Amino acid sequence: KVMKRALAIVLAFVAALLLGEGGARLFFRHKDFPRWRAAVLRYRADPCFGWKVAQGECVRSLETIRINRLGFRGRMVPERKGPREIRIFVLGGSSAFNSNSPGGNTWPRLLEKRLQGRFGPSVRVVNAATPGFTTHQSALRLKCQLLRLSPDLVLVYHLWNDVKYFGKSDIPRLIRDLEAHGRFNERSTLNVLTGRIPIFDELTR
Repeated sequence: KVMKRALAIVLAFVAALLLGEGGARLFFRHKDFPRWRAAVLRYRADPCFGWKVAQGECVRSLETIRINRLGFRGRMVPERKGPREIRIFVLGGSSAFNSNSPGGNTWPRLLEKRLQGRFGPSVRVVNAATPGFTTHQSALRLKCQLLRLSPDLVLVYHLWNDVKYFGKSDIPRLIRDLEAHGRFNERSTLNVLTGRIPIFDELTR
């Protein structure tokens, strides 16, 4: 009896999941799912600093957020610095990435405009922030990625992500958790949130 009851519970749970996924899939297909999908920032796992925003475009309230192949917000940054070019990189979490601000009105972009107005067009401010990043991840990104791009100055702006993560005393385990979170972000945003729901698709193919 106990085994039968446990099996019935498991089957009911699986059925509920399938119905939920199927209902959501059908619901979003009729409720402008492409627009919702386009408004989702996508992520890719990164072996050094956990995760980064995936290359592409995200449209929110008629504003397009462009992510280049390095995972930075905005235009591509050539590896070789131009003559007399001054490069300033911004590292941080969502407060620096400014995901709710139009591209021309993020504070890194406004800083670039002000500096160019004072010192000329050779000043470039690169938004290398990533939503959810801790100071530890920013330090790793600086070491693994930014130093080879010859920064003249690096600005670091973080708010509460460190409080959320670094309440744990086991730092090696924390780093493993961050890496696992990066892999989860890639799977979830590139599968579920882009409309490919593996279980439901496999059963209804």
